[in-house]
Amino acid sequence: MRLQKAAMKIAIVGLGCIGSRHVENLLALGHHDLLGYDINAKPHEERVLMVDDFDAVLQWKPDAAVICTPIREHAWAALHLRRAEAHVFVEKPLCLTAREAQTLCEV
Repeated sequence: MRLQKAAMKIAIVGLGCIGSRHVENLLALGHHDLLGYDINAKPHEERVLMVDDFDAVLQWKPDAAVICTPIREHAWAALHLRRAEAHVFVEKPLCLTAREAQTLCEV
């Protein structure tokens, strides 16, 4: 019996060099329901639905998100996505302060 992989809605938050690599890796793994968010939304990601408004990411209700923004925005984005019940993968470092880390652990 072969198990079928359930489709996941995955948001990539920040589409610079690292975010674009995550897009390529996710596509190579067969994930095609991807939403890209970047304030400087680049049209080069034709295979990804692109938005330049973070509220649109939350309204899309992703199952998971990869956060590749500048470090100062890691905790903010992770907190909002966790409150929206998305699983998050944050590029290192997780955040800038111990207080931010504690807040994320509590969500």
